[in-house]
Amino acid sequence: MRLWTWQTPEVVESLSRGEVHRAQWRRIDQAGQGAYRAMANEMTAAGIQHESDPPVWLWCDEPDPETVADRIFQVSREGDAEQGLVVLTVEAPDALVLLSSYSAWCERLADAASRRPFDPVANLGPTDLQGCLPYLHPDWVQSSRPLPTDDLELANG
Repeated sequence: MRLWTWQTPEVVESLSRGEVHRAQWRRIDQAGQGAYRAMANEMTAAGIQHESDPPVWLWCDEPDPETVADRIFQVSREGDAEQGLVVLTVEAPDALVLLSSYSAWCERLADAASRRPFDPVANLGPTDLQGCLPYLHPDWVQSSRPLPTDDLELANG
């Protein structure tokens, strides 16, 4: 399945050295850890083995500059944009991808008490569809490009 994500230059360097990237709990703020754990449980229920790592988030639509910038503005960690980000397009095995609703995910992040199902909502269209992987494998990377500052300007415009 073709997906895209943004990652820090350190992650991209690690992948270029042939290392598998796994998300780290220490990079997830305390308020969001419950939502990440819930998604990890969904992955387990779907038969996707992920060890004890949080899921890696990706999107299923096209990574055009406006979409990328808007999502980074909404959900990136403070300081990520300033240190530089890289947009990766990957081709991951379908069996390792858990599809879910981006809007449900955002609701769970905003409200720890929310129990809205993560199931994709067809009538919300392709921008609401996201994929979670247990890790990023270097062999899956199809392309990478630095996120130009101009793209980030779109989020503020």
